Amino acid sequence: MIGECFQLFTWCLSGCLLSQELLKYRDATQMVAVETTQEDAMAEILVRCLRWRKSLRRTERLRSNGVPPRTSWLKTHRHRKTLTSDSFSQANTLRLYLTCIRNTLEAAMCLQNFPCQEVERHNKPEVELKTSPELLLNPVLICRNEAEKCLIETSINSIRISMKVKQADELENILAKKFLRFLSMRAEAFQVLRRKPVQGYDISFLITNYHCEDMHKHKLIDFIVQFMEDIDKEISELKLSVNTRGRLVATEFLKQFL
Repeated sequence: MIGECFQLFTWCLSGCLLSQELLKYRDATQMVAVETTQEDAMAEILVRCLRWRKSLRRTERLRSNGVPPRTSWLKTHRHRKTLTSDSFSQANTLRLYLTCIRNTLEAAMCLQNFPCQEVERHNKPEVELKTSPELLLNPVLICRNEAEKCLIETSINSIRISMKVKQADELENILAKKFLRFLSMRAEAFQVLRRKPVQGYDISFLITNYHCEDMHKHKLIDFIVQFMEDIDKEISELKLSVNTRGRLVATEFLKQFL
């Protein structure tokens, strides 16, 4: 009996000690949590102060240059928004321009073999000769702007596609002229490229019924559209290359006078 009472007393004492330890642990945890919360709050206040100080320095620097900071920010924001909208509109107009050309070519490229009505045993592209008006269709002119346009002339056995490439300045004019001249001199490799473009245009393609018999119609259309899409990129890359090389040459030349 005494032993059971002693054992019960020991269990109660150990329970009291354990409860005290738990209370101490809870108080310590709450204190740590409070300290952590206070440290986070102090860190947040410090970050806000640093940001405010940085913005204050930027404002003082802009004011020293004579430009109001908010006006400058608004102008920059509007300029970025204008650039984004302009690039989006240009991409959208280019897509619509190429889609219109593709649809027109799909409708116009229905060619068949037709012998010449003027000379016996001759078969020549009627779109080039234009001796029989009844064999010609109305030409279609597709314009993206004043500097970019595409003329599609169709006949019963041939179709001629003439395009004018965008040339924003004198450098692009020279690059486009040289690059397209380089391609025209190798017209045999392209098979459908005309050696001399139509007057008023930069490059021309001539597709006859024999080309449609030897090649796939949709592949020919894809080639024309892809060529029109890539020619602007090629000229832009050439322009960047020329500007970079000119800058390096000018730098090396001016080093002699330093």
